[in-house]
Amino acid sequence: GAEQAVRRRSTAAKKRQCRDDDSDDELTAGRRRRLLKSNKSKEDAGRHQEELEALRVEAEQAKREAEARQAAAEAREQQRRAELGPAALAKEAEARAAELEAAKLETEKTAAQERAQKRAERAEAARTEAARLASAR
Repeated sequence: GAEQAVRRRSTAAKKRQCRDDDSDDELTAGRRRRLLKSNKSKEDAGRHQEELEALRVEAEQAKREAEARQAAAEAREQQRRAELGPAALAKEAEARAAELEAAKLETEKTAAQERAQKRAERAEAARTEAARLASAR
């Protein structure tokens, strides 16, 4: 009977040990999953950072190119003015002023037309309302 009790106890101890080992494996698996997940998010963050850096570099490059184009255009304009002479420059400035004035007048004309259109619409709406009220009587 004593041998049987010892065997039973040792079997129970083995089963307990197996259960403990399994739970350790589960813990490790859960820990492994969390680690993998955190590493993946770190990789994603790193990739995102790299993409942002690449975009920033591209934007700086585009800005430098635009500044270079602007500088070249200004240099061409200065060259052209130097070749024109004062009389032609004065006439060109006069022409530019006339163009600006024409554009301003065109804008005012358009605005006046829009105001007139709105007034006509309001008048039509008032007539329609008056007719509706008259027919309702």
